[in-house]
Amino acid sequence: MHKSSFYLSWTLLAAALALWSGVGFFVWTLASEQTVRTSRIVEAEQQALEHATALRFHALARETRIEREKLEELASANILDIIGTIERVADDAEISVKIGQILGASQDVRMGIMRSISLTVEAESSFSQVIRLTALLDSLEIPARVTEVNFQRIRAETKSVNPRWNLVVRMQFLTTEDIES
Repeated sequence: MHKSSFYLSWTLLAAALALWSGVGFFVWTLASEQTVRTSRIVEAEQQALEHATALRFHALARETRIEREKLEELASANILDIIGTIERVADDAEISVKIGQILGASQDVRMGIMRSISLTVEAESSFSQVIRLTALLDSLEIPARVTEVNFQRIRAETKSVNPRWNLVVRMQFLTTEDIES
């Protein structure tokens, strides 16, 4: 009888170990399923976020289509359009101008398809007309910026009530036109 209880205890020990192994395997399976489920949820949330971002981007692109077309139209001005605009502004200021030193940007200054053009506008007139021309040049409709303004009073032989002033304005324009320096 002693031998049968010995075998019974080993059998029960083996059965208990098998049951505990089964419980451990079950817990491990549940944990791995939970991990897989969590990763699927995170992946689905990320895909939903990417989809929402793409939808917002496309909506923004649709909403700004007209503005982008206007910008492209403004930036597509060639050098002759730019010079014509400056001459019209000078006519509005009732002053004659001399446009010179037209330079295209060097290769390292180019920005994608946009290119930079620098030019100098010179004028000579009364102070009020020179100031008016400067203000008009600073507010052009085409993508431009005034980088330098120099005023110089011209000494006259006789004393004048309305002295003359020399104006030199250096401007930088952005265009999509390919211009070689």
